[in-house]
Amino acid sequence: NGRAMAQRAQSAGRRRRDGKDEKASEWLAQAHQLNSKRKALAKDRDLTLHAMKAELEREVIDMEDEERGQAKLRGEEAAMLMRQLHAVKDNVQGLRTMIESRGTGDAYLDRLRKTMDDVEGELWLAGDGQRETMEQLLAEEKKVTQELEEMERYFNACMAEGTAP
Repeated sequence: NGRAMAQRAQSAGRRRRDGKDEKASEWLAQAHQLNSKRKALAKDRDLTLHAMKAELEREVIDMEDEERGQAKLRGEEAAMLMRQLHAVKDNVQGLRTMIESRGTGDAYLDRLRKTMDDVEGELWLAGDGQRETMEQLLAEEKKVTQELEEMERYFNACMAEGTAP
């Protein structure tokens, strides 16, 4: 009888231990699953961040290339403007010389009129070229301002949500 009770107590203890061992095994399995999920999420996050960084680096390179192109274009525009202004200056000097010579006759008046028309045309071309350049720059500025405002709204929304852009 005593022996039977001892065996029952031992088997009850084993069942409790087996139950505890089973729960511990379940918890370990859950812990491994959670750790695997955590690693996968961290990997996804790192890949996303790496992709975002690479995209930003490409955008910076593109912007730097565009800036260099714009600087070259501005230099070319300045050189063209200087050539136009130099041509105007030369024609004005020719007009001044012609007026100072105080010629007479129809041929003189025709040359004077033609020189004045040339000067006026060159001045108009220079002014029109500058007007077009200013209009292009204004349109570009408006576009960039809109893009910056959109970007600011996007970043503000991300900050409000607590997410990374």
